[in-house]
Amino acid sequence: MSSQIVAITAGASGIGRVVAEFFLERGSVVYICDIDAAALTEAASTNEAAASTSKEATSDRGILHCVKADVSCYDDVQRFFTQIEGEQGHLDVL
Repeated sequence: MSSQIVAITAGASGIGRVVAEFFLERGSVVYICDIDAAALTEAASTNEAAASTSKEATSDRGILHCVKADVSCYDDVQRFFTQIEGEQGHLDVL
């Protein structure tokens, strides 16, 4: 599963956050979007802490991108996926 590009909606907490962590632990590039800016900040902080304490942090842990977006808003969804396409060129897992 390494090197996959993953997008997760509602990814800052709950099941979405657990799924994001699953892919991060396997070296994926993970984009999460959520409407809760505070939860996104917490997810980013938690990920940074995990990366800095992980034995494999420099080679195996994936990269997390946090995007504030409301999936009920077309423009937010468009911006989220345009960012992924612009930065990665494709998406492997939704």
